[in-house]
Amino acid sequence: MGVSLHHLYDIFTEGFLPYRGAPLFFNAFWTSLAFVDLAVPLFLAVGRFRLAIVSAVGIMTLDVCINTFFAFKYRDSVYPGNIDLVAQTAFFLFVIVSAPLAWRWAVSGRQNVG
Repeated sequence: MGVSLHHLYDIFTEGFLPYRGAPLFFNAFWTSLAFVDLAVPLFLAVGRFRLAIVSAVGIMTLDVCINTFFAFKYRDSVYPGNIDLVAQTAFFLFVIVSAPLAWRWAVSGRQNVG
């Protein structure tokens, strides 16, 4: 959700499609994250746990792939010195590793206890 707020801040301060130095595809993708990233906490809030897990994995996979491609193609470096991409990749690995555990919990029905 914090990253969504970052993208919303960019939109409010710089206008629609605020990443002007980037090609339109990347600009549109990053702008859409302001709203798409909010889907995961929304799904969690309404009890759609499996949909939240699938969404988180999908969003993070696309985001890391697109950001890695952008860094390689336009910045001539993928990881060295790019701490944002390193942190995002670490979070992506956390999501991928924890998704099966969260899925088992979601289908077990234990989330309704309490």
